[in-house]
Amino acid sequence: MALTPTTTRRREDLLDAVITQVMKHPRATLAELAEAAGVGRTTLFNAYATRRGLIRACGVRALTLVVERVEAIDTAADDGGLAALVEALIPLGSQLDFIWRTPALDDDEDLAPLGARYKQGLDRVVSAARQRGTIRSDVPDWWAVQMVESVVYVAWQKVDDGHLAPRSAPGLATDSLLQGVGR
Repeated sequence: MALTPTTTRRREDLLDAVITQVMKHPRATLAELAEAAGVGRTTLFNAYATRRGLIRACGVRALTLVVERVEAIDTAADDGGLAALVEALIPLGSQLDFIWRTPALDDDEDLAPLGARYKQGLDRVVSAARQRGTIRSDVPDWWAVQMVESVVYVAWQKVDDGHLAPRSAPGLATDSLLQGVGR
């Protein structure tokens, strides 16, 4: 059966719901994941015969979304695209959380190219930000990338738990990244 835009959208919504549920309840059964996604167990089982297959599909979905956002960042901006990167990634916090905390994805050679594109995109923005003087020259690239991911993750968590308004998150995260929290 060929996927139509409608079935593709439904599949993406299903995978997004599963990602969210798995991160809240890592031991959830396939039946519980189906319920969280708003589909019957049979529908889920027909699409993904095993939990491993479902988790892999979620990994592809999460990485694809993240890569699309990172690769779309315009590094010609005054800050090298750093603020746009933070803003683009915060809404994808559950996908990033899934990527970072799902060990089964680490050994999947088919996902490695997407993971490499994500890393290359982050490195491209950090490099552009450094060239524009947004990031200090004495801060290693690997540290700058880790700090971007860290502030994005914390901002997403605080939006998710209701402590931070979605519109306020990017500015606070970027300001904290670039200015710190000290005097």
